[in-house]
Amino acid sequence: MKKILLIVNGLIAQEFLKRISNDFLNTNEYSVVYFEDDILPERKVEHFKYFKFDPTSYAKLSSLLKKENFFQVLIILSNKTDVEEVIKNVKMVRKDIAISIMDRWNLKLEEKNISMKNIQRININDVITNRLVHTLPNVPVIAQNIGLGKGEIMEVSVPFTSSYVYRHISSIEQKNWKIAGVYRNSQFIVAKDSFMIQPNDILLMVGAASVLKQVYRAIKRDIGQFPAPFGSNIYVLIDMRFDNTKSIKSSLNSAKYLHSKLKNKKVIVKILNPNSLKLLEFIKSYDESFTVCINYFAKTLSEQIYLDSKSYNIGLIIVSSRVFRNRRFKTTLYLSGFPVLKVGKKDIEDVKDAIVILSKNENLERTSSIMFDISSQLNLNMKLLDFDPEGEFKEKTVEFFQNISRIFSKNIDTISVNANPIREAKKIENFLHFVPFTEDIIDSNIFSIFSGNVEKLYYKLDDYNQLFIPVLI
Repeated sequence: MKKILLIVNGLIAQEFLKRISNDFLNTNEYSVVYFEDDILPERKVEHFKYFKFDPTSYAKLSSLLKKENFFQVLIILSNKTDVEEVIKNVKMVRKDIAISIMDRWNLKLEEKNISMKNIQRININDVITNRLVHTLPNVPVIAQNIGLGKGEIMEVSVPFTSSYVYRHISSIEQKNWKIAGVYRNSQFIVAKDSFMIQPNDILLMVGAASVLKQVYRAIKRDIGQFPAPFGSNIYVLIDMRFDNTKSIKSSLNSAKYLHSKLKNKKVIVKILNPNSLKLLEFIKSYDESFTVCINYFAKTLSEQIYLDSKSYNIGLIIVSSRVFRNRRFKTTLYLSGFPVLKVGKKDIEDVKDAIVILSKNENLERTSSIMFDISSQLNLNMKLLDFDPEGEFKEKTVEFFQNISRIFSKNIDTISVNANPIREAKKIENFLHFVPFTEDIIDSNIFSIFSGNVEKLYYKLDDYNQLFIPVLI
């Protein structure tokens, strides 16, 4: 049991004494120095001793400090000068003792030649401001009195329209942060991988403060905003070493259509390796609202995309299938972290359906909010092709898609396929194929036909428009 010296007066001190006398009876032994009797709690408890004198008197305070071996001194006084004098008195007797003070004046103790060593200041102005800020909507609640108090412990309520709703915790990549628990219906639930987040849940998160700020924005992001959160503009990448007239026209037509439907701001057309003046003139005259940039100088593709991502705030990259077949291009696009639309032979403006082929990984949950966001903006019917109709994983994934479809007010058709899902997909006349953009896409080749991994078989649907979505947090 530790001995604590409390030097107190005022209304805050009165409430403080009342609280600790009721809630913390047997944890510490308290000696209370006070001015006025009305500050004392009505309930007298065993582990409290009371001393009525002026603590600015060095003779009286030093006598008590020398008599008892105190572990800590807590000062709650309503007068600035009294606080400074009491600290001086304590330091003269016990210069290394831990001192906590209530500070409502932003004290500059160093200017009074008082060492700040072992002094903890509780700034009342900060505490009140933080509490008031936390009453505002869409503001994260940050633990002030635990850890560093800089935001490494945070509570965030999950709105109904969040991309985190109906996701299993295991599907959320938690790098440098973690969901520690969930508050639901006034109960605390320890977070488990199988736990599904529901609207109005409050997530208790721990991690690096800078990371949690990004996670907070991701949780609160409204749906129907694609290409956000990646960026705000569509970026059409044309390489004249691979692209011909037909593929260039298809890419530009797709960009124009998506520009009319999505929440993007501009279309930027980047031309690499120009070799045809006629094609350049066609591209420049295609749409006056497009920004056309020609790269006459040799830069690596990765360097070019990196520089353009900073200049143009890229949210979606559009390429032809001729470009996407190149492994070097495909690898660079994967590493860029942007969604990539590979334009197929079928016109995207005629698309009525979006398909997802169920695969046994959790990347589908991680990318699902983007899938539904785009489907909603393009008014597409969602179809889930399930070629493995057995198992708990399938049931969990189908349930997830059905739940999240409610957020977007879109029906989703689940089609069980016992045969080849690629063959089944080709029965649909035209569609947009959603694919999680993983390393399996890069590794895909002609020998992938023997693989059971449907993502590696994406090239079998090369005639169709395919949107490769990077795995999100």
